[in-house]
Amino acid sequence: MLTSSLTASDRLVMDTHVWVWVSGEAGGPGRLDSALLPLIEAAARDRRLFVSAASVWKVALKAERGQALIAGDLDAWVRDQRQYPGVRVLTIGPTLAIDSTRLPRWVRVRDGQEHRDPNDRFLVATARRLNAVLLTCDEEILHFARQGHVRGYDARR
Repeated sequence: MLTSSLTASDRLVMDTHVWVWVSGEAGGPGRLDSALLPLIEAAARDRRLFVSAASVWKVALKAERGQALIAGDLDAWVRDQRQYPGVRVLTIGPTLAIDSTRLPRWVRVRDGQEHRDPNDRFLVATARRLNAVLLTCDEEILHFARQGHVRGYDARR
């Protein structure tokens, strides 16, 4: 379900771009819904803020391909982000890996083909497993949320 509001008790999973922007990279928080930042800060204080290891993988993959989402040293950035108070980086264990393959049929908006992006699937599976809201600007994930398969929030400004 796509939600237009968040509560003070919601668990929040940041997708890769939201995580990068919250960190101040790639245009920073100015790219996000201004109402979202205080909610993210509150979730961090309450230890209800999560990032998937899949997002670490995506940031590293983009850097390797010359499409870096961050400036500077990747290892140092990831280390700094992991030390950010209240943000919990979740690993991808066997259960989550299996969950990501058992999502309801996911058809892409742009061409009607099945959506198989492993990063998106891990993010959605993580949010579903935690019964959390997935903060995203990804149109494919937002479409999946509109269909009622994951709790999603459009983080765009």
